[in-house]
Amino acid sequence: MKRSRLPSAPAVHQESPHRSFRHRPSNIVIQAFLDHVRATGRPETFEGLFWGKIEKDAEFVKLKPFDIERGLRPRGEMVPCPMCQPNKFLEGSLIWVPSLQVMAVIGHCCASAETRIRAHEEYEKKRVRDEDETFLMAELPLVLRRLAVVKRVRPIAVEARRIHGQLRTKGDPIHRALRNIKQQQGGRLSVSERIHHEPGWEGPRGLRTRDGDVDVREIEFGSMEGMVALIGDYEPVRELDEIERRLIPHAGPATEAAALEYAIELGESGRRSRAVVDLREADRTFGKFVARLNDFRAFFGASNFRRLKEWADHPRNPRRLQVLRSARAGIVTCALWGDGYYFTVDIDPILATELPEWPRENAFSEHEIEGAVLSSAKAS
Repeated sequence: MKRSRLPSAPAVHQESPHRSFRHRPSNIVIQAFLDHVRATGRPETFEGLFWGKIEKDAEFVKLKPFDIERGLRPRGEMVPCPMCQPNKFLEGSLIWVPSLQVMAVIGHCCASAETRIRAHEEYEKKRVRDEDETFLMAELPLVLRRLAVVKRVRPIAVEARRIHGQLRTKGDPIHRALRNIKQQQGGRLSVSERIHHEPGWEGPRGLRTRDGDVDVREIEFGSMEGMVALIGDYEPVRELDEIERRLIPHAGPATEAAALEYAIELGESGRRSRAVVDLREADRTFGKFVARLNDFRAFFGASNFRRLKEWADHPRNPRRLQVLRSARAGIVTCALWGDGYYFTVDIDPILATELPEWPRENAFSEHEIEGAVLSSAKAS
């Protein structure tokens, strides 16, 4: 590291001596400075800062950027900069100069370009590292509880996969027909009715055909619910497998101390960024899993089958389709059939089970931990 020359005459009269920092100032000191500037607008009155001359090519560590409201400044004046006297600033950075062992402030465009860019890159690296470590400290103790939730919802996903598979195979013609309605009409159910008029009739008309005496109107039944059931590649079990694949490598730290130790280990081995991606993706994928599962369940709900039946039973509907939904002793039976095909399925009550909450707080029981540990051990 290039050594800077010793400080010359101070840019600001310093009533108290500056403080010596052999190592990077702590976050407590940095935050105290930011709070002081935010409240007073006067970095000059923060004890311990260095106001002597700092060379433009002096190596420094960027601690925090800050800006000052001009209205807080005495007579609206700007802050003098120790690095580029007599220039002054309102936007700058708190810095640490290792060669001088001091903490100081400089304007945002001070220092040589090379030094400024290098300091900014180091600052950004540390900012990302700090954010990742804060995220890991909050998320790592939740991994075991989240694995326990995945274990609890897996039977629901297995039942959804079974039903979807039968709908695609046994009910393939109607599955394709409804999927086309989803893709071409946004899931809107309707039938067209041709209206023939008497000669000389006058009045409001619908969609006029080439025949001047015939109108066509659309009879609407509303939109289908649960259109996830109509996609071809719905794989809820695979979604849970993906979540487990992301979480299992990080299962273990169940306390703040253990999470800290593991976060340090991740950083030293260069795996910290990968762990952050894993935990964020697991969280995102579970949200997607819940949304799609709830939508899938809605397709087999009473309101959706009632709408499908009204649409199918209309005399103007060209599709020869029968729709039935019944519930008996807790078992829901759904059936769709027409020319050459017949789909019926008995839905296990487990499909309607309320989904557990995805853990967001670090508080869990030993029983939950034990179950998740056993589950992750088997999976690995």
